[in-house]
Formats: sequence, C-alpha cells, structure tokens
Amino acid sequence: MSVRPVLRAPPGAGSDPGVIECASCSGGWCAYCHRRRRRLLHGDGVKLSSSTLWSPLPSLPRAGKRAEVISTVARLVSTRSTGRLAVVIDGRTGAGKTLFGHELGLALERLGRPAYRGSLDDFKRPWSERDRYDRLTGEGYYRNAYDLDRIRLRLIGPVHTDGRVTLCGIDPLTQIDHGEEITILEPDAVLVVDGVFAHRRELAHLWDVGIWLAVDPDVAFERGVARDAGHRRAHAFSEAPDVASLHRSRYAAADDIYLRETAVETIADIIVENTDLDAPVVHSRETGCCHIPGVSAVEPP
Repeated sequence: MSVRPVLRAPPGAGSDPGVIECASCSGGWCAYCHRRRRRLLHGDGVKLSSSTLWSPLPSLPRAGKRAEVISTVARLVSTRSTGRLAVVIDGRTGAGKTLFGHELGLALERLGRPAYRGSLDDFKRPWSERDRYDRLTGEGYYRNAYDLDRIRLRLIGPVHTDGRVTLCGIDPLTQIDHGEEITILEPDAVLVVDGVFAHRRELAHLWDVGIWLAVDPDVAFERGVARDAGHRRAHAFSEAPDVASLHRSRYAAADDIYLRETAVETIADIIVENTDLDAPVVHSRETGCCHIPGVSAVEPP
C-alpha cells in the first residue's frame, strides 16, 4: 500500500494501541501505522528545543489557502529524501518564519516524518561578548550577531552525519548555554530551522531544502515591531527602547544588507509569498507553479 497523504486508519488497523502494524503493511508501514508506532514508542508531536523564546505550537490549519500551502510544502520537503533532512525557513524579520516552521513541522509529523524545530536566534553570540564587536547597527548585526561556526558544526552538520544535534545554543532571553544538550535525530527525521540570513554564503550549501518567505517590507516591519513589543511586555524588561526605531536601524537595515549581497530568490528551493497570512502562495523550482494538482490539506487526526 502506498503512503497516503491523508492519515486515516487503513483496513485491519483496529483500535488496539499496542498494534502498530495493519494488514496492509506488508513490505513496509503505511503512513498511519508509522505515525501510531512513533506515538507509542516516542510520544507524539513536533520536538522543540530548550529555548524560552519559542511561541506555542499552533493548531495545524484545517482548510483554506494556508492549509493547502503548508500541505504542499510539507510534501515537497518529505519527497526530497527518506533520510534526515535539514530544512530552513528564511525571510525578513517579521516575515512569519516561526509560525510557518511550526506548521510545517506539524504537517511533516502528519506525513509520518519525525519533526524537530530549531532557530538560528538560539545560536547568537552571548551578550557578554557585546563589547568585542558591533552588534547594534544593521551592519554589525548582520556581520557579527550569529555564531556561524556553531550553527554549522552543532546544528546543521550532524543532520548529515550521526544525527546528534544541538537544537539550542544560547537561550536569547536567559543567556543560558544549552550547547551540551544533545538530541539524537531518527534516520528519517526532518530538522526545521527558522532564521534570518540563512542563505548567506557561509550557510546556503548546508540546507537540503531552503524556503524563502517573501513579504512586503512594510508588513514585515509592522509584524516585527508588534511581536517584539509584546515580548518586552510579557517578560517585563526594565529597559524599554523605542522598538520601532530599533527595528528600523538594526533589523530592517540588516535585512537590506543581506538582500543586497544574497540573491536569495534564486537560491531558495521554495518561495512562499507570505504577505497575506491567510492566503500565501507557494512557488517551487521543481514544480514551476504555485499549486500542485491533487494535493489536499493534511488532516489532523
């Protein structure tokens, strides 16, 4: 039986949670039984890193254009290889990368692929070193904020070797170093990472699938300001800089430098127009179109 995109119980699966193989699984598990086996042995759901910066996992969209796009991208990713994959969601600050990454991870789990989440924000250099380099201007933020060696050696590199990855380096909020916490990825796991500047020349060749979220710069700016203002209120930071000015002089300026130096839309494997969160549009170099006929939304169980 071929793997079906919608995970419904096949004949013979029964309701006994101890049964992890149905009558149709000769020659290999179907998607339904593979997922139930993983739930029984390892628990269910996307695995997050130790970072305290994560927003909660959302519900997988059930219908509409966004559900269709998430489903399409999940299938493009999953069919790239049956082995471990390193996937990145790139985009301007405020493009919607974390939400898209969470939803992609959920959709990959629905397809029977173990999904793990990481963020490049968890691999910034510690603030204790801020006197050693410029990190406050747009130029300094782009050049100096991220520990590229640690990203290569601890987060992405092991996906293609022994699967022993570090999902979180330094927590952006607590500044606790989680570098010694090792997560072992299954042979068919997909690591979904989000972050800015992910297709820069130092990292671009390491990803198995690169996704670029294209967003109107003004919309991304407004989203980023609203998000970070909310973070400051939620965490009761004593310092209260002008968030809009900070975004304009540092994050938006860094994004502009990155895009001037990197032809990201010619490098990324998949481009998602994500200005309208409810109606994104996906384009792939493989499909050459924004819709794959016959692909329906991944249905939650």
